[in-house]
Amino acid sequence: MIAPRATYRIQFRGGVGFDTVAGLADYLEALGMSHVYASPILRASPGSTHGYDVVDPTRPDPALGGEPALARMTAALAARGLGVLLDIVPNHLATGPANPWWWDVLENGPASLHAASFDIEWTDRLLLPVLPERYGELVQRGAIAIERDGGRFEVRAGDLVLPVAPRSIGGMLAGIAAARGHDELGFLADALTDLPAPAPTDHASTHRGHRDKAVVLGLLARLFARDPDLAAAVDAVLAATNANPTELDGFLERQNWRLAYWRIASTDLGYRRFFDVTALCGVRVEEPAVFFATHRAVLGWVAEGKIDGLRIDHVDGLRDPRGYLDRLRAAAPHAWIVVEKILAPGETLPSSWPVAGTTGYDFMRLCDQAFVAPDAEPVLRGLWREFGAEEASWDATTRAARLQTIDESFAADRDRLVEIALGNAALRAEFRDVSRRELRDALTELLACFPVYRTYRTYGPALDTERAFIEAAIARATQARPTIDAQVWLYLRDALAGLGQADELVARFQQLTPAVMAKGVEDTAGYRQAWFPLLDEVGGAPDRFGITLDELHAGLAALPAHGLLATMTHDAKRGEDVRARLAAISECPERWAAAVLQWRRRAHRHGEVAPALAVLWWYTLVGAWPLSPERAIGYLVKAAREAKQETSWLRPDPAYEQAIEAFVRGVLGDVELIAEIARFVHDLAPAARRISLARTLLKLTVPGIPDFYQGCEAWDASLVDPDNRRPVDFELRRQELRQAQALDAAGARAANAATAKTWLVWRVLALRRRCPEVFELPYRPLEVTGPGRDRVIAYARGEQLAVILPRGGEVGPGTTVALPPGGGYDVLGERRLSSTDVRELWASFPVALVTS
Repeated sequence: MIAPRATYRIQFRGGVGFDTVAGLADYLEALGMSHVYASPILRASPGSTHGYDVVDPTRPDPALGGEPALARMTAALAARGLGVLLDIVPNHLATGPANPWWWDVLENGPASLHAASFDIEWTDRLLLPVLPERYGELVQRGAIAIERDGGRFEVRAGDLVLPVAPRSIGGMLAGIAAARGHDELGFLADALTDLPAPAPTDHASTHRGHRDKAVVLGLLARLFARDPDLAAAVDAVLAATNANPTELDGFLERQNWRLAYWRIASTDLGYRRFFDVTALCGVRVEEPAVFFATHRAVLGWVAEGKIDGLRIDHVDGLRDPRGYLDRLRAAAPHAWIVVEKILAPGETLPSSWPVAGTTGYDFMRLCDQAFVAPDAEPVLRGLWREFGAEEASWDATTRAARLQTIDESFAADRDRLVEIALGNAALRAEFRDVSRRELRDALTELLACFPVYRTYRTYGPALDTERAFIEAAIARATQARPTIDAQVWLYLRDALAGLGQADELVARFQQLTPAVMAKGVEDTAGYRQAWFPLLDEVGGAPDRFGITLDELHAGLAALPAHGLLATMTHDAKRGEDVRARLAAISECPERWAAAVLQWRRRAHRHGEVAPALAVLWWYTLVGAWPLSPERAIGYLVKAAREAKQETSWLRPDPAYEQAIEAFVRGVLGDVELIAEIARFVHDLAPAARRISLARTLLKLTVPGIPDFYQGCEAWDASLVDPDNRRPVDFELRRQELRQAQALDAAGARAANAATAKTWLVWRVLALRRRCPEVFELPYRPLEVTGPGRDRVIAYARGEQLAVILPRGGEVGPGTTVALPPGGGYDVLGERRLSSTDVRELWASFPVALVTS
């Protein structure tokens, strides 16, 4: 297993296909990258903008160029010495007619050849809460209809298309055959009626039924093609059925699925989703047959050498992450594997997992916290209060947001846990009187209080660390719900810790906690408590304003040697250099607060938005400046919907969202006000540039593999998706790299922020290419003395490399750093050093990289 030198994330789609990336091979090689980090490339839903909605895991997406173009891309990259890290999605598949497995499940129910692939509970017909209105209203209005396509029959409701169960049309066709005296049609109708009933455990019958169905439907298609009058008679019966709500409902009741209004998905659903996305159904990848069926193409590319590494999306959604990773490692023994896993502060990746590390959210949190000026907190909190925004502790905010999320999005999943828990409790005399209501309340509270994304117990007792998380959740839940009987908490503590016969309860609970955390904390609370948005990133710690140097060094030293180091991802709420500007704001909090209050008074004539959103707006406007009205409106409406207060995705308020648009357009059209904002951004630029460069060198030199989101080798002022998926101007990036390659340190120091950042990336990646062994050496802090020691981050890799970064404002004279023995060559400035004074180290460039 050979770890990359540096990865470059490419977002496929939106005009970016395999041949596009093949054409970037020379640029990425010149920049110093070793691997393209590819977003999902398997066939996705038509029109997908991201690729996480896979519909066919057995082949690359034709929309990207298909297998031939994939081969051209990997060959072009290999010719430049570039490998591929591929983002794969084992947790779920997209639903819809483009997914042949899902279509087969809808058509054949539990007897489908692919029924076992999906995480469906077949207690009844499969509920599909996808209708834009209530089922009965649509049936009465004739908005749902049966249609014929050759020998196949489908149900259509607007853009929604569903297959019908073949047995359900046998009776209809038999009636037509009898009326017309058509023996051939009668024979085929009887054949459909006599198809084996759904029997998921009778595999021989299932395969025979699929074979017979295909033959009969093929014969039907040929019959209708040669006998148009018969086809017209069938269509007339279909039209009459569609026009009769009672008959139509009766026909729909004979299907393997049941249509329903989309709003009931949270309370009534028979399958596991990805978070709260009904169009993404969970996959039982823990089953060996399902694993190999969904991974055949990817494992084939790994075996052929087209793919070098795998990035596992949403590993927390899997029933058994350790079992999945063990199977993956056995199938791809030489692949470099990282997992998308968000670690809470102080939490570590399970040591038993056969992976190199995470995708780097833990490092991103350290980076953001490292450059926050801690003295700014009182002023920035005071500004929040000045706006009249709600004041609550982070714990209280996240608990309320998670409770709302459970109620609105995950009630069905929670209630499934309740039923499992009731069944388990009935097996033990001491817990037999635990009531459904108590379990419902207790499980709801535990989901709202769980301190980490999930635990990972599969069989046997939980680890001590996992027991600590369970105990912490129960302690908080008990305090929040003191009226729940102690026996309920005792039962749940034992069950979740693996001390009872509750494997199914534990597995389902562990799969649900990350969904509640992600939607309740990242996507709700993070938009409600926006008093300093830099802290509200994915994997962030909004309850901590900055960290000490000792905490930073401890966190960096603990990073895995070959995990990814991210400063920007496709899931981030704002670009890495937007966050650099926000960090720079913390260095001048009084000036910021005064400016914002003045802008607020000036903007009053343009309308108003809710206080929390107003605070977020001013940070966003300065952080992402220059910002077009379209980008600003899109971001602010999304932020308001995620906060779920004045408006939401489930219950949008058009009037409020129109008020947001009017406010934004008014502010951006106010020439004098915008001139003031532009001046503030100009004055903030030197500090933001310094922070951006310091963070970039940090990523390039601490333990791990530096990862660059597309375009972030230069200045990145993007916002949350879909803004961060906008096309990258690679011609401009090429131009910036050419300009950077012609500069020395003095020229780079004088260049614009984008070129200076590109220059730094290029220079340090060249060093990583020449001396890879240096970046495998241990990390250790370096001693800094003098009046500015708290404003300097200094560390070494072994005795051969030292890094000295600014943290905060100016560092006065007399601040020195203890360089490693023999360390005295300024790599960036290309000069021998005669002093260890920090100001001298930064004389060539705002950050320093020193070797012996």
